[in-house]
Amino acid sequence: MATGGVILGRFDGTPRLRVARPGFDVTDPDLSDQQLAFDSAWPEILTVLDANWNLTTGVATESWSYNGSTFARYYRSVSFPTLPWEPICIGWDRGLDGSGRVVYMQTMCSTHVDHCTFKVRNTAKASAYIIFANPLLSADTREADLSGSHGVLLGNHPTRGPGLYVSRKGADVLTCTDTDLRFDSNRQPFQIVEAGVVWATPYNSNPTGTAVWKISQNITLEGSYPNFPPILLLGGADTAGIWSAEITWLSASSFNVTMTTSTSQAIQYVIPAYDPTYVGGADTASTRRVRIDADDGLKISKRNIDVNTASGSQLLLDTAKSVLHVRQRAAHDAIPAFVGFQSTDLTDNAGGPPLGFYAGYRYGRWWCAGGTIATDELSIASPTGTVPSTFSYELAAWASIDKIWSGWASGHSSTAFRAAIVTHSAAYAGEEALYSGPALASESVYTDFASATVGGGPSNWSIRFGMFQTVGLRVAAVAGSVSGKAIWPYIASSTTYPECEATYDPIGIVGDCDMLFGCQLIGGPSTVPFEVMYKWSATDNYQVAGFKCDVSGGVATNKRAYYGYRYYSSIVLVGGSVYSATESVGSYSERTYGWSYGTWYWYRLNVKGGMRRIKVWPRGTPEPKGWLIAFAGPGDSTGRVGLHMYPNPTPQGYLDFISVCSTGRPAWGPV
Repeated sequence: MATGGVILGRFDGTPRLRVARPGFDVTDPDLSDQQLAFDSAWPEILTVLDANWNLTTGVATESWSYNGSTFARYYRSVSFPTLPWEPICIGWDRGLDGSGRVVYMQTMCSTHVDHCTFKVRNTAKASAYIIFANPLLSADTREADLSGSHGVLLGNHPTRGPGLYVSRKGADVLTCTDTDLRFDSNRQPFQIVEAGVVWATPYNSNPTGTAVWKISQNITLEGSYPNFPPILLLGGADTAGIWSAEITWLSASSFNVTMTTSTSQAIQYVIPAYDPTYVGGADTASTRRVRIDADDGLKISKRNIDVNTASGSQLLLDTAKSVLHVRQRAAHDAIPAFVGFQSTDLTDNAGGPPLGFYAGYRYGRWWCAGGTIATDELSIASPTGTVPSTFSYELAAWASIDKIWSGWASGHSSTAFRAAIVTHSAAYAGEEALYSGPALASESVYTDFASATVGGGPSNWSIRFGMFQTVGLRVAAVAGSVSGKAIWPYIASSTTYPECEATYDPIGIVGDCDMLFGCQLIGGPSTVPFEVMYKWSATDNYQVAGFKCDVSGGVATNKRAYYGYRYYSSIVLVGGSVYSATESVGSYSERTYGWSYGTWYWYRLNVKGGMRRIKVWPRGTPEPKGWLIAFAGPGDSTGRVGLHMYPNPTPQGYLDFISVCSTGRPAWGPV
């Protein structure tokens, strides 16, 4: 059975429940995790074993001995039926500030096969927690192929009654236990109701003494959440130094993030759609609770509520929201004592930073945390023999936009790190939310250089910056280009290392916009064979996107696409002589992309608020559905669009098309 964005039946040779996000064809086998809302073939879909946003009872003092020392802490314990493994979980302190506002701080928890313990800073604090019925340390060893068992059931279950059920791989949906169900229409799945990302810059919170750098960022939400749920935070830094992250709800639709850090951060926030107060069960009367719709996907309402009239908060499942699953695992063993830092490249992170549920083995047990902003409350305990009044920094981890997972530790013994890299698609809008409609030539400013004179310079372009020598742009007849002509930056000689910034003036000053460039790389190898420039300004900074590579033995290696910012203390303007070699580079985001010399490419760059998105694809092939790069960073409010390249006496690359649209539509082009 298949309808629009939903498949319930056999797909790619196996029985599947598969739901695409709005705007994507569910029958396309090449959809990424960011374009799918749910797929029963995903490994380890995150199902909630237990959760509570405001647990106020059961504070105890825990103490234990390990390696000759005694450790202690305040904690709450949550028990559950014995699992075959330690589960993924995350916990927060919950309290009120002096104005009665709800405040959260993430805390460390220890995991066991039949219970989890959550640290509390003092007995006045409540606890919030999520325990997932999924293994913390490694994949479920019982999982097998989908063949040989019933994996999906829509109908009357022999023991559970009518509903929609999906079992884990290798388990029979007709006979498996509750913890082996990856989806059950009588229980809530864990989804994300809202997510976003903001760029935050530190300030000196102690200007009269030793500097203490902090971030204090207010964030306004699209929705309203009067139950004040806990929030997962993800930092953008790849180095240790983000501490004491505290979340304060300012209202039902806004909150503040405060943390100690000296580094500007792209702070991603994730708000769970899960309602821990919901209690499932049989309906008191016959109720329509499952709807499969070509446009809306799959929706399942709570008990006794008709799915056709249910509001968002009355839905158990809404596949317009993101469903989480463990996509990859990372591990590091024997990190050196006191200080250790290890990194692992991630294989699947095209749509934004994943949630990094991570764990460390210290003092004879496994400790689990989630998110990627470290806090001092992630510390386990100090070996004092009493409830510690101070904390030692013990564990931190990041799963960054640049597909790097990093773990850090300091303390008293070696540490083993594990991380469950959880894929989601909530933080970065897809095209269905990004654009107001299709590309229109009438709303785009563009040129294909058809009227330019070969051998001369293109009209309506200005050289804004030239380093060391006079540089320029030259028009050439190039086979395969859009109009038969293209431009390239030239210089009479290359005895020095020249640099050129040129803007296409009819575009004018732009803010948020979408850009489309046509380009070809023909020479090299050069470490930066092609760069487009976004928002050049005379304030000595600019932003660039393009292709990069390493050069080894005269051969281009490690080919990739990238986006970044550059800042000069002073620069050479046309006709001037001021130059400073002091340059800082910030907020680079790179992705592996195996470009080739001699191939024409389309390069789309979208800027909206603090977000930057990039697509690259060979000319003559369909435009990709997802973004190759998506990240947040600082940006100028105004600027010009053009080229940033390194001129050469002979062409190293061509630009044959440029188009910019500032109306909220994609830039038009002959794609």
